[in-house]
Amino acid sequence: MLKIFSIEGTEKNPEFTVIYDENKDTTLCLMKGKMSKQTSCEEIKNWLDKYSENPKGKTIFMIFLDNVIGTIRVNMIYILGIVNTIKNVKIIWVYEETADDEDTLEYIDYISKGAGVNVIIKKLSIIRKVEELTDEKMQQFIDEV
Repeated sequence: MLKIFSIEGTEKNPEFTVIYDENKDTTLCLMKGKMSKQTSCEEIKNWLDKYSENPKGKTIFMIFLDNVIGTIRVNMIYILGIVNTIKNVKIIWVYEETADDEDTLEYIDYISKGAGVNVIIKKLSIIRKVEELTDEKMQQFIDEV
């Protein structure tokens, strides 16, 4: 049975959702929404710090942020640095196709290099699958990514 933990999106945090099945060895973390100069991500950083001490087998960390250009890079580098300490983690950054694709991809590259992590970059269509997850579809989705 799927369990869901959420941190509501606010001025201080983008939305953060964790989906896991107690009977399986995979955790899916999804960070989405907006970030601004007021965004500190403290709740997300605290959760990740605790989780990184005792992660479930495989962790998939997906990022889908609106308007990432110009947001505070230090927060994302710090968050990805924590995520990178998690054993058996896959980081996927999903972006929406726009006229700013080149800038977005440069930003993602800058952040991932700053954090010293490998990031898989996907276009928006994959995020729709996450929002449609059910117990039966979770393993299939995990196998796809």
